[in-house]
This record gives sequence, structure tokens and C-alpha cells, in this order.
Amino acid sequence: MKKYLITIDLTEHLAEYAAKLQNQFNRWDQRWLPPHITIIPPTEGEVSIEQLKQLREFRFSMDLHSIGWGSFTREDGNVMYLVPQADGLLELWHQVTKIVGNGLHDAPQMPKFHITVARKVPTVEWPTLQASLVKVDPRGHCRVDHLTVFRWDENAGNWEII
Repeated sequence: MKKYLITIDLTEHLAEYAAKLQNQFNRWDQRWLPPHITIIPPTEGEVSIEQLKQLREFRFSMDLHSIGWGSFTREDGNVMYLVPQADGLLELWHQVTKIVGNGLHDAPQMPKFHITVARKVPTVEWPTLQASLVKVDPRGHCRVDHLTVFRWDENAGNWEII
């Protein structure tokens, strides 16, 4: 059984902002993916060639109208993330889950759309990072020209685009 992750790219200014935060605050030594909005989190299962074709051909438009932030503490450190708000984001998720069907065993779960910006953040740095997280204005039209489907490569120890 393989592990898959489905994401969408960010608008240019939001991607630049998220990358800047990652470069400034991230303490996690593994960064396998560029900034993105997670649509289907890492999930075990199988995706057929037909499903991959449908995911590659998928197109969608939505408007980002606000962004929030969140955090949680893990055993290996703190995680900070941006939370995008967009009319149509939930509809996009519904359409993607229709395509993958039962192929991904944990999908469909109610999504927690997010953009991870930093992991293993020392608690002492949280106030500075939190202040940075409220400065972004993501509003604008976001055309989803494609979904990105990743598969975990166990041998290489990273995500590969398929």
C-alpha cells in the first residue's frame, strides 16, 4: 500500500510569503514540498491510472478572501500554519474526493485546509512568528490550473510528484 498527498499551488504572492516564513522560522531539517494548500493529507491507499488522469485534468476557480493561522504542539516540536479561507475550497475538496473514491482509505475526511509554514519552532519564537502570520493579505482570484499528486517514495525517503 502506498501513501499519497494531493495539493494545490498557492497564488504567487502567497507562495512567496509562505516561503519567506518557512525560511525564517522553520527548524525542521526536512522540507520536501514547496508551499501549498493541502487538499488530501498524506493518506494510504491506491490511485488508479484513470484517477490520476482525472486529477491531472482537473481545473477549478475560487477566490481567496482571508487567511488565519493556527498552531499545535507535537512531541517533536511546535507546528505553525496558515489557514486559507476561500469560497469554493470545500467544493473543490468534494470534487477531488469524488475522483479518488475509496482508493484512499482515510479519504474522505472533513478537510483541514492549511499551509504549513514552520515546524519545530522553539516556543520562545512563537510571538514573533504569530505577529508575522497576521500580516498577509491573500485576497484575490485563485485559478487551480492543476492538482499536484505526490506519492511517498519509501526508498528515497521523500515525496515524488506522479
